[in-house]
Amino acid sequence: MIFFKKRKYFKIVNEAEKLREDGKLKEAVDKYNEAFKDIINVRDYINLACVYIDLQEYDKAINIFLDIIEETKDKSAPLDSVYFGLAVCYDSLKQKDKAIAAYEEAIKIGCMAPECYYFLGTLYDEDATSIESDEAIKTINCYQKAIEIYPEYLFAYVNLGNLYARFNDNNKALEYFLKAKELDCDKSANSDYNLAVVYNNLGDKDKAEYYYLEELKTKDPYPATYYNLGILYKEKGEYDKSLQYYLKAIELDEKDFDAWYNLACLYALMNDFDNTFSCLTFIKYNKPKWLEGTKTDVELVELRKDKRYEELFK
Repeated sequence: MIFFKKRKYFKIVNEAEKLREDGKLKEAVDKYNEAFKDIINVRDYINLACVYIDLQEYDKAINIFLDIIEETKDKSAPLDSVYFGLAVCYDSLKQKDKAIAAYEEAIKIGCMAPECYYFLGTLYDEDATSIESDEAIKTINCYQKAIEIYPEYLFAYVNLGNLYARFNDNNKALEYFLKAKELDCDKSANSDYNLAVVYNNLGDKDKAEYYYLEELKTKDPYPATYYNLGILYKEKGEYDKSLQYYLKAIELDEKDFDAWYNLACLYALMNDFDNTFSCLTFIKYNKPKWLEGTKTDVELVELRKDKRYEELFK
């Protein structure tokens, strides 16, 4: 009798797995639950939890993972995968402390999924206050472990580059962004943009310009590329090019007040005060606090002599 039950069980589970592969997730859930009426295999139970994760029904997945943790006495049960799955659920629900605890437990048990280290690293990264802080050190260790397990982990390199760039270690950031560039075959990681920002911070304006322009050749350029090119060309004195990119930045996001303000400054440098005041008037009625910067901005010295300037503050 047990033999026939097991044979029936595996037949139904195989049907559930096929449904899952075909993207028929709700039907797969029904099949798994049909199979579990008589027998429950831990690994299949985990697979059901993963289907619930795919369906974003995280509470149901959590209940399964906690049930396995509480009930299983089998030392060979993949508890590292259970805690990893539990962590993913808590992470998705923005329950950060629980997610960190579960990721750490998965790693303690022996989880070698690079994603486990990567996801944990992203959570530590949120609290890093300096490159020497405990959270930053933990972040770096996690990303480096993910890379050790999977040397082509593109976004681990990207996040390491971003971490170092955030704390102004641009040479170290460049090292990781260059590696990310090698791996970013489909241009999904905005590697050209990242390299442009770092080269700009390092004072290499020519390389910064090159990589910003390369970023614009991609299918989905990072929006800030236009604004940053506006700044770069303004600094180089190429005002016509700067104007082109500021206007494009505003076209993409009318509420980009950085772009509006810098566009106003650019018009002032071009002695086009009419357009300068048009930009500042837009700011006045949408983000008036931004006008405070005009009182000391060195690029607006001549503008402040215009009688229209005082009108902005009335």
